[in-house]
Amino acid sequence: MSSQHIAAPRGDPGHARAFLVAAGVASVLVLHAKAGLDLFVPAAVVWAAASLAAARWTRGPASFTIVNIALLVADAGLDVLAMGEHLAPGTHGILPWRFEDGQGWVIAYWVALWGVAVPQRTLAMLRNGAAGQLDARLLFLAVIGLHACFVEDVVYFALLGYPPWSGPPPLGYAYLPALPGAEPWTPAGVWSVSAAATAFFIAVGGATTLRRARAVGRLRVGRG
Repeated sequence: MSSQHIAAPRGDPGHARAFLVAAGVASVLVLHAKAGLDLFVPAAVVWAAASLAAARWTRGPASFTIVNIALLVADAGLDVLAMGEHLAPGTHGILPWRFEDGQGWVIAYWVALWGVAVPQRTLAMLRNGAAGQLDARLLFLAVIGLHACFVEDVVYFALLGYPPWSGPPPLGYAYLPALPGAEPWTPAGVWSVSAAATAFFIAVGGATTLRRARAVGRLRVGRG
């Protein structure tokens, strides 16, 4: 996923290119861990193109909110293909990781994708006129909250056939980092936290959309 010949969105100070670099690093890590090519490769290209399109064409809080929900599902789908685990028997075209103990590689992949690529994509969308400065900060924090509160993990397992509150998924979320001094995360705890983060994101998106609509209405009245 090269950044050459790809123009950054108008008003974007390099966030789209930073997204591409981080997404490329994440892809290289996955391909090295898989030691082969599979469906992850075309999926990653489509995902990157969709992310750039979202950054280019998002124009307001309402579209920003809706597009980010769609992107969250796309992110989880890409993660399913990247990890290649917990798939139904007989699934073809997806390679598992070749490392028996590859936690370091997994962390590096997470840092590149969730720590750099997704935040840079979000900043590119906001820089392209999705909201004013204050609302942009709130929307950015709300998006980061979706990922920090494990919403992507819940969607990840839902795509694999383990929807929330239907029973514990594989691993039971034991891989998630526990809070200092707290017990390991339980499925019920993860589902509750992710639901709260989703509600907060939708509330922030709705509030900023209404605030922008009122500002546009006042501007039109003033001009009239």
